[in-house]
Amino acid sequence: MCTVTWLCGRGGYDLLCSRDEKHTRKAAAPPRVFDHGGVRWIAPTDTASDGTWISVNEFGISVCLLNGTGSGGRNSRGLLVRDLAPSRQPTACLLGMRLDAFAPFTLALLDPALSLAVWDWDGQRLKRLCDTAPPLASSSLAMLEARSARRTLFESLRPRSVADLFAFHASHRPDSGALAPCMHRSDASTVSLTHVHTGPGRVEMSYHSGPLCRSPLPSTVEIHAHHNSYWDIHAGQ
Repeated sequence: MCTVTWLCGRGGYDLLCSRDEKHTRKAAAPPRVFDHGGVRWIAPTDTASDGTWISVNEFGISVCLLNGTGSGGRNSRGLLVRDLAPSRQPTACLLGMRLDAFAPFTLALLDPALSLAVWDWDGQRLKRLCDTAPPLASSSLAMLEARSARRTLFESLRPRSVADLFAFHASHRPDSGALAPCMHRSDASTVSLTHVHTGPGRVEMSYHSGPLCRSPLPSTVEIHAHHNSYWDIHAGQ
């Protein structure tokens, strides 16, 4: 259960993902730097499965997962993000994977060239979505209604800055129940917000452990962009 927004600017982007979970789920571990095959990437960890729902690597490429409708699947969907996180070509990697072990999901891939791809797996077929306007949203309760309410709120706010995106994710409109970006139900609530920022030579992830309405102080992890990253290649252009 997540709400995902982004804002692209010259030479980089900001990606925000708030995570909603049941009160019975174990708390996640904050972001840290991983290294796979010589590629560094940052991600928090879902301690229930050892997977993650969001990552960014030293090339400035982010992977962000939202649960789809339906359960099942032998493997945790968060392991899929871990597999894609180090990749410089995550779309090609995704298309080469067998996905029948995973329950339905939506996956957003964003890179510094401001290329966004959103893929949907319904348990049988993987397809690229044409409508990729923010926000993306998922909910275990009233999925369609939550998506509609959050899209309506986002369009009414017309966010133009990162501060505007934070205000959207902190909102309790139309109320603080299942439809709001900052969600509070008797059995579940918004438990964190992750903010990815990329720019020339810089890749950063900030993690707010708790809903924004409680103003949690973020923990931040930063890595230097790879010397052969998008920014290095296009420097001076």
